[in-house]
Amino acid sequence: MATLLPCPVAFRSGASDPSEPLVNMVSDEGRLRIGLAHGGVTDFTESGDAITPDRDQSARLDYLALGDWHGRMAVSDRVQYSGTPEQDRFKHGRRGVCLCVELDGPGAPPKVEEIETGTFLWQEIEVPLHPRQDAAAALAEALPQSGRRDILMRVAATGWAGLPDRADLERAAEASAPEFAHFDLVTDALGTQYDAADLDEIDRGGALRLAADMLKDDAEADALPQEDRDVAADALARLYAYVREASE
Repeated sequence: MATLLPCPVAFRSGASDPSEPLVNMVSDEGRLRIGLAHGGVTDFTESGDAITPDRDQSARLDYLALGDWHGRMAVSDRVQYSGTPEQDRFKHGRRGVCLCVELDGPGAPPKVEEIETGTFLWQEIEVPLHPRQDAAAALAEALPQSGRRDILMRVAATGWAGLPDRADLERAAEASAPEFAHFDLVTDALGTQYDAADLDEIDRGGALRLAADMLKDDAEADALPQEDRDVAADALARLYAYVREASE
């Protein structure tokens, strides 16, 4: 037999441990004490309302099921978060689960089994690149080969790439995106290497080459803020991609 000890949240933010009432909750002798509470074992808001991680001991609990943290986390054998049954952000790197908890009797260690419930996987991967590498092939190799319709994918390209490599990467990402539930290519940490031959592909003279040279100078200008340099680099990469696409 078991006694369920619910500890609902009374206030949005209370500057105290929301699981503290469990300490004084009574139950009949010989029954399992199972607590339910909502809150974080770490105070992310600096409000002082974090749950103490050893609440199972101070409240004499056989098991404490916690909600609030959206990912699966075991604080201890007797204090655990199941997380949300369906994940909702790029953070936890796995599908949602529920927990099947078996307790043989008061004081017995809980047996916890994870049961996958989530359909969608929010997945982040990194694709490190170097100049003149086949960027499209590197992306294809890094992406999962099956189950794409149920994956929300974020790809972080890092390292360095030439203008042609960057254009190939963008094109490969656009081609792969419809196969996923969501697809996002992040190039904030990808530097661009500029070769004269690549700028010649844009134009050897005239207004386009003048614009390309100005963007290249701004992208490499130490005197400019990094944000302005990134904007110039992105604009030059787009200009190169547009010109190459028009010529094909």
